[in-house]
Amino acid sequence: MLRYTLDAHIDGEPSDALRAIRLFCLTLTLLLQKENKLQLLFLDRTIFVPMDPQQRRTALRILQDICRTGDCQCLCSMEEDATAL
Repeated sequence: MLRYTLDAHIDGEPSDALRAIRLFCLTLTLLLQKENKLQLLFLDRTIFVPMDPQQRRTALRILQDICRTGDCQCLCSMEEDATAL
């Protein structure tokens, strides 16, 4: 049964950072649906690479808030230079 049809669209010239943020938002939406009994999210380094440090910091704060208040876990894989926030 199809519940939602999501089509995220941002006007303007697409960039790698915008694509990464859209993908990040989509994966969080799926996690919050709580359809997966494991409630685990794994984010590969490719999501964080195109983001600038401020975007990365904001995304990780949002993720931390969701995992603290919800009943879920997240594993993030990052490049060594990306961990300097």
